[in-house]
Amino acid sequence: MFTSRPPDSNFASGSDDDRKQGDKPTLRLGMIGFNDQQRAHIKGMVKLLLHQTSDWEIGDFEKADARLVCGSHAHLSSTAQASQNDNLKVLAGNKAEKSMTLSLRSMNRPIAFSLPVADPNIEPGLTCDVASPASIHRLLMQFERCLWIRMTQFVLGKHLTRREPDLKATAYHVLHANMLLAVVDLLSFQIGLLPDTDPQNFEDAVWEKRPTQAAAIPPHFFLTDVVKVRWIYAQHSGRDLFPGRYRHKTIYFRQPPKVTSSWLTDEQLSILHELTVRPLNFLQLVDHLGGRHEDLARDLTCLYFAASITTTASKAAHAHGRREKQMGRDLSSPAMGGNAARVSTLVFDSSIAEDSVSPNYPETTVAAQLSPEQR
Repeated sequence: MFTSRPPDSNFASGSDDDRKQGDKPTLRLGMIGFNDQQRAHIKGMVKLLLHQTSDWEIGDFEKADARLVCGSHAHLSSTAQASQNDNLKVLAGNKAEKSMTLSLRSMNRPIAFSLPVADPNIEPGLTCDVASPASIHRLLMQFERCLWIRMTQFVLGKHLTRREPDLKATAYHVLHANMLLAVVDLLSFQIGLLPDTDPQNFEDAVWEKRPTQAAAIPPHFFLTDVVKVRWIYAQHSGRDLFPGRYRHKTIYFRQPPKVTSSWLTDEQLSILHELTVRPLNFLQLVDHLGGRHEDLARDLTCLYFAASITTTASKAAHAHGRREKQMGRDLSSPAMGGNAARVSTLVFDSSIAEDSVSPNYPETTVAAQLSPEQR
């Protein structure tokens, strides 16, 4: 737990215990085109490989952070070569798979090919020998470099969540060795990140409280926001971050999550749909949706971090006419992402801070300084 500091402190810093607990992101590798023996072999090697900065596991291809394609089963379609659309046809590797066509131009996550690559027209940027543990390890390290922004947002989201009860509604400069790594603006809830920064620098960084005039984000910084970094932390953390009360209290829909629409899984959309119809408790959601309890808990944690669900009836979307104001668009529409994230500050709610606000210093929390409408 984060140790509270006096309200007049100029700095917010994580405790040594927080660092020792080693909350690393769990990154997911999706595979396609491999036979059962190859899949089992790769899965076993990934499980055995140890990483200092992250953990890896085999996950669903569509939801994975990085993708590995069987090079001997991959071919550029003839129409793709003519039109340069880079449509990649991947043949199924086992009976459980179906052949798939991937658009390389629109892919928003790193992709690699196993050797040999059968189609000479494919010029892969990342390759590996799946029979070699060293090659698999090298590929995962390359994936981590490609995913630096996701890993950086994870670390920042972790520290933001732990420090949140003590953060004021002002600007913070996140510094490492006197270098500005990030600007966290808790008035607009926007965040700027120094490009190509080692995510591990954020582990020992100092959060310096600054006046609101210092909230300007340098133009060359990568722009994100509080909701997104908290979402990425919840999605990739190995810890159980699900608030206990959500396991037994009634859960209400509150507002659509202000994240990029492509981040929302079918399961999360199904949860939101069920809760817009009627409030349900955890076990009722399990009955309605099926699946494992831990998977449902993780999806609900993401929605909780995005202030999309609540156990307080008065904060539900239907309370005081809020449903009419907030449900004027479809949950799966593009308006959920992109520019919508930039206006999320108008309705952002610091759910975490509400849970842990100190009665002695309520004015020091972000939640306490939000207006009733923002809450």
